[in-house]
Parts: sequence; structure tokens; C-alpha cells
Amino acid sequence: MSNINVVIIVLGIVYGIYKFYELSTRRRERMKMIEKMSFGDGGTLSPDAIRTLPPSVQTFGALGIGLVLIGVSLGMCFAFIVNFCMKISHQEVNEEILYFSLMLLFGGLGLVIGYLMEQKKHKRNESE
Repeated sequence: MSNINVVIIVLGIVYGIYKFYELSTRRRERMKMIEKMSFGDGGTLSPDAIRTLPPSVQTFGALGIGLVLIGVSLGMCFAFIVNFCMKISHQEVNEEILYFSLMLLFGGLGLVIGYLMEQKKHKRNESE
């Protein structure tokens, strides 16, 4: 089991470094685009230039991470309760599978809830 933990940790670190690099690169590209479109005399962009800009997308990264963590913790609590009830009734249960599957289930539910909240916010912003 420890080999799996090492692989997961290494993949998490690599993914974090990749996302940090992507974020900083994207920021530099946006700053260059802004510099290219601005005028030296402080004028504004033409309407044609404004139409070519990609629409800004508001993301809820913290909301998604928070909901996933809440879901994982609820999954662990629910798995503990199920495991405890199974032991009281003297039934065999594979604890690893129980904990892992319920953590994934509730974590996924957290992501779905976050997605639905983002869609609701996006529709509200479009109607305004």
C-alpha cells in the first residue's frame, strides 16, 4: 500500500508544479496581449478589437476544492459509521474498499454540486 501512496504523492507534486508553471505563463501571455492592444496616447481599443478578445470566465476554484474536501470528509465519516454498524452486527466488510469508494463518491458529489452552482451563477450573469 505504501508504493501507491508514494506514486500518488509524486504525481500530485508534478501536477502542482505543472499548474503553477501554466498559471504564470498564461499571466505573462495576457500581459503581452494587453500591452500590444494599448495605445501610446492612452486611447481605448476599437470595438473590433474588443470583439476579438476571449470572454472572461469566472471560475470557482476555491469553491470546488472546498466542496471536494467536504465531500471526502463526509465520505470518511459515513464509511466509519457503516463500518461500525457492520462490526456491531458481526458482518465482514472490506474496510479499505469501503473507505475509498465512499470518499470518491462523496468527493464526486461535491464536484457535481460545485459545477451546478457555477452553472447557476453563469446563467444569472448572462441574464443581467
